[in-house]
Amino acid sequence: MVKEIDWLVEKFGIKEIQIMDDNFTFDIKRAERIMDLIIKGGYNLLISCQAGVRCDKLTRRLVKK
Repeated sequence: MVKEIDWLVEKFGIKEIQIMDDNFTFDIKRAERIMDLIIKGGYNLLISCQAGVRCDKLTRRLVKK
């Protein structure tokens, strides 16, 4: 996923991504790893999760990332 983001930023200069994973926050560790890689890449992106934010699985730490 992060390689694809890198390609989109380099080739098209995207400024926003939409994560369309209906279970994105089901596995908090996975979601945090993905966000950590995006942060590590230094991308200045607006990120939205249209379909995959479960309130019972959401943490302040993940929201901050």
